[in-house]
Amino acid sequence: MITGFTILVLMTLFYYYFVSGGKASELSLNRLILSSTTSKVRSAIHKLGKDAPLDISLQAYDSSVKFDSVWFKKNCLATVTQSEGIGNIGIFVDVWKRALGTNCRDLYKTFSDIYLVRDRTAPVTIPDTFAPKVLKWLGGKKELLKEASLQHITSVENIYTQESTVFNPLRAKRPGAGGGATEETKKFVKELLVSSAKDCDFCNYKTMTAQDPFGRVESKYSVSVSNTFKVEKFHGLILWKQHNPLEINEAGVSTETFPF
Repeated sequence: MITGFTILVLMTLFYYYFVSGGKASELSLNRLILSSTTSKVRSAIHKLGKDAPLDISLQAYDSSVKFDSVWFKKNCLATVTQSEGIGNIGIFVDVWKRALGTNCRDLYKTFSDIYLVRDRTAPVTIPDTFAPKVLKWLGGKKELLKEASLQHITSVENIYTQESTVFNPLRAKRPGAGGGATEETKKFVKELLVSSAKDCDFCNYKTMTAQDPFGRVESKYSVSVSNTFKVEKFHGLILWKQHNPLEINEAGVSTETFPF
């Protein structure tokens, strides 16, 4: 297979022997468009002639932020009418992709080189016998039950790290999902915590949970355990060391929780 680098070298050799008459001093590389400035390219070029003019300049890396959120919304998302909810991420990205401004397009290219955003729908058939229970889970809101039959799902994937996350706005609309649990729900959770305290596998994680070959990642407040039935090579959980997962304090969610 002839690579781009091979073609570059062949072009240079052709110019050297047939155009410049083999005179290295007349060889100019300034007009060649180099796709790479790695050490291999530099070494190959220097082998063609020590006297050949070499003009390869690298721009300094600039990490400064040239645009703020106000500018971005005004220039790149001017036509968006939807709210800035998680469920609308796909719409925002699509509008951004179609923006006419050069700066917006450049920013989108950088974003799309790293992240992949996908929108899709997931149809669900809920039998009439099951619908009353689902309706209860949704706080008695019939519009949410209707929405449950065709759920909107958005996923965001980091192309380089292969990390991904999935959003389903309907899940957040369930009672208790956003911290607004009813007294009935709170009572049920409290009874469940009390009844499971004695034989809790998570509280006895050293003997009652699986672990990966490398062991566990453990801190003062949390510990990692492996999922017993995996769907990926490293598929596990991060557990609080206290029995009640709702008893969260500031220290527990700080960097002390995950000391990587």
